[in-house]
Order: sequence, then C-alpha cells, then structure tokens
Amino acid sequence: ETSTTIFLNIFVNIIFIIDLILNSYYSLNSPPDSEEKNYFKTWFTIDFVAALPIEILAASFHVFFNYQYISLIKVLRILRVAKIFQTWNKIGAIKPTRLSYQRILVFGLFTTIICHWVALGWILVGGVKMQGSITSAYINSLYWTITTFTTIGYGDITPQNEMQRVFTMFIMVTGVGLYGYIIGNITSLLSSMDHAKLSFNERMEKISTFLTYKKIPNGLQKKVYSYYSYLWETHKGYDESLIMNELPFSLRMRIALFMNKHIIEKIPLFQNASEEIISEIVMQLKPAIYTPGDYIFKEGDDANHMYFISQGEVEVLNEKTAIVLAKMGEGGYFGEMALLFSSKRSATVRATDFCDLYLLDRTHFFSVIGKYPEFEKEIRQIAHNRMKENMQKVDIKPAAAKKKVSKKKSSIKKRAKP
Repeated sequence: ETSTTIFLNIFVNIIFIIDLILNSYYSLNSPPDSEEKNYFKTWFTIDFVAALPIEILAASFHVFFNYQYISLIKVLRILRVAKIFQTWNKIGAIKPTRLSYQRILVFGLFTTIICHWVALGWILVGGVKMQGSITSAYINSLYWTITTFTTIGYGDITPQNEMQRVFTMFIMVTGVGLYGYIIGNITSLLSSMDHAKLSFNERMEKISTFLTYKKIPNGLQKKVYSYYSYLWETHKGYDESLIMNELPFSLRMRIALFMNKHIIEKIPLFQNASEEIISEIVMQLKPAIYTPGDYIFKEGDDANHMYFISQGEVEVLNEKTAIVLAKMGEGGYFGEMALLFSSKRSATVRATDFCDLYLLDRTHFFSVIGKYPEFEKEIRQIAHNRMKENMQKVDIKPAAAKKKVSKKKSSIKKRAKP
C-alpha cells in the first residue's frame, strides 16, 4: 500500500473509533425508553468490527491475514452508510429549518456515494489498468462513471471484455434513471430554496392584478406595495397570528413570551411587574401594522385598546391645537389612560413611520390588572401623572385639570368594582 492509502486507512479508523466511543457514551447515558439505549443490541457489533484497525494490528503483531478476509471486514463499513441518512433524519426532525439546504446536502452525499461505488466497481472488473498510482486509477474510473451517468460518454474509455460490457450496460440503464433523478431533484431544490419568497412573489402578482383590474389610483397602489414590502422585510410575509393560533397553548405562551417579553420589559409601566403579570399580558397581545400617516385612533374615539410599540414611531397630537404632545418609538406605550378612566380618547395618535404595534384590548386589560391590586394602583398613578403632563402641554388650567382628573379617578373606582 502507498503512504496515501495507509494514511487514509488510519484516518478512517480513527473516525470510526471516535464514533463508536460517542455512540456507546450516549447509549449509556440515554433515558431507558430512548432509541439510543438499544445501541448495544443493534449497531454496536457492526460498528466494533468495522472500527478494528486490522492492517495496523497485523503489522504490529506480525500476524498474516488473508487480504480477502480483510476486505470482507471492510465491507461492514458500507452498512454504516445507512446510519448517515438515519442520523440526518433525526437532525432534521429536531430542527427542521432550512430543509432545502438539508436536502441538498443529503442529495449530494447520496450521489457522491453512488459514484464512488460505481468507480470502484469499474476498477474491480478491470476497466482501468493499474499501471500508475491508485489515485490516478481511481480518478480515471470516476471520470468514466460520471461521463456514463450523465450520458455524455466520450468513448475514450470503453469496455474490453464481456464482464466489462455487462457492467457498462447495467450502469447505462441505471444511469438513465439516476440522471433523471438528479436533474429532477436539482430543479425541485432550486425552486424551493426560498419557499417564503416564492409564495410572497405569487401573492404580490395576485395583488398587482387585483389593483390593476380595479383601476386603483397609482398613489394608492404605491402605498399598498410599500406596505407589503415592509411586511416582507420585517416578517418575511408571514402572518404571525395564524402561525401562533396553530400551536398548543403551552408552546404559544412560551413563544409569545420569548418574542414580546423584551417589549414589555422596556416599558416603565411594567418594570416592577412580576413574571406572572408579564406572562398574562404577553399572551393577550395582538399584532397590528400601521403605515406612515395612519391614525391609530383620534381624539373622542372610544377607548378599546392599549398599545405597545414594537417597531416604528408615533406622535401624539391635540386635535384642536395641532400641538404634538409627544413622540414615541420602540418600547413606548399609549392608550392606557382612556382605558383606566373609562373615557373617550383625549388625544390623537398617528403613525409617522411603519409601525409594528401590539394591542391589548379592554376586557383583557381589566382582567389582568384586576388580579393584582398593587399593580393596578401603580398603573393608575402613572396614568394620572401622564395625564397631568399632557394637560399642561395644552395649557389647561391647573384647577380645571385637577377637577377633571378627580372626576376620572372616581370613574376608575366605579369601573374597577365587580
């Protein structure tokens, strides 16, 4: 054997031994009902024999082994190929993201193994003369395999006897099917590399056709397109509510908490809130998107929701004076005062940019704060202070403000009663 072959054999043996040790370790430390626990009853014997460094043992102890027996032991390693795909399927089941890329890797591995085996088969039937190095012979054989599989066949390497002709015919017949399989899979994989983008483009084509058919003005069409462009950039075209509603309650709660907890924690109103309060609030939040210039609500509207800003910016306006009372961005919240005071909206809120908001409706709002009296008291105090600040900005006289706030505080007590 050449030094390259010896090195490859040693390298492969090391990999097999490491794999044997790891599988044994995981089997011993796995739960009793897990599949890995049966490793010693299934794959251990095959893995152990396949991992034995026969050549090294023979050379070390000066023992002669018939080469045919050594080759027979090495054949056991072929059986381990099935474990590769089995392991890959387990990985895909644990984390089935980027399925297209996983399919490409599995497909590439499968094709490589088939080509490798056929190349070795061509060497076995004498299709390549062993005049040079083993590497050169293998490359020539692999070249013949690929040209035959792809139905190119330049004719520079041809079968010279009956055995080679039978082998060639078999590869030609199977090669047609394999070639079709390869082309079909490549086409399928390329088309599904970005399924979300493909679905989104199809959706946009339908929307474009609809807008054109209904003769929607160009300015309004641009707003529709900009909305969907924002939807793709921030959400990849997916409807968060639809996906969340498909999940069981326990998973929905954990995912909602992971996605929205940072929003709640940034809000001063909830900085001292317990985990239970935050969890309850997060579970009741509903996502909504507003485009630049949209009025989220206007002064005098009924108060049905409290709002949390996940992304974007809004401005709070006084409808009569057109004074901007405040501007709020990510982590901001608004709308709680009208809910607490059971009154109409005292100001107008307008989106100045694309805004991702989360809405908490009146019923759930009172349901949450009603369970936690201390938390309710804290919210009322903060809302009271914010109302006083807003009144000062629009030059409401202190006496009138005090009277108005007192009136609203009494309405809170009435609203809080069961």
